[in-house]
Amino acid sequence: MTREPVSSNSLRSPGWRAYFEGSQLFREALETSLKEACGLSLADYNILLILWETRDPMPMAALSRALVFLPSRLTYAVRSLKERGLVTQEPSSADRRSLVVSLTDVGADAFEAARKVHAQDIRELFLDHLGPEDTAVLERVFFELKDRLTE
Repeated sequence: MTREPVSSNSLRSPGWRAYFEGSQLFREALETSLKEACGLSLADYNILLILWETRDPMPMAALSRALVFLPSRLTYAVRSLKERGLVTQEPSSADRRSLVVSLTDVGADAFEAARKVHAQDIRELFLDHLGPEDTAVLERVFFELKDRLTE
């Protein structure tokens, strides 16, 4: 992938700066709400989400790829979730050297409660303020960005 030089003027554009600051404020609002309502960080929520969607024990490496997490950060987060009884972590039956993570019943209940809070926050803070055209532009831009960055 060849990179074009970026002019300093384009990085100072009002749109880029608004995106950068607005997305950080949005993320912080989601994090604060989840912590206050459910005792979960946004990272915790995302781990539980992936495990809830798969419903099967998931190798740590696969979980890391699904979350775009650094393995050391994931290890800490899973340890914290395990200590709270939200997940289990045990050696894989296929490869005893690797660990698999599973959602517990307590973790599934915690995720269900957090999912409701999270969905309401996303609606109230973001989606309710967009028209269909805005949503279509966001989907196009961010799916393209994700595809480009995951190539």
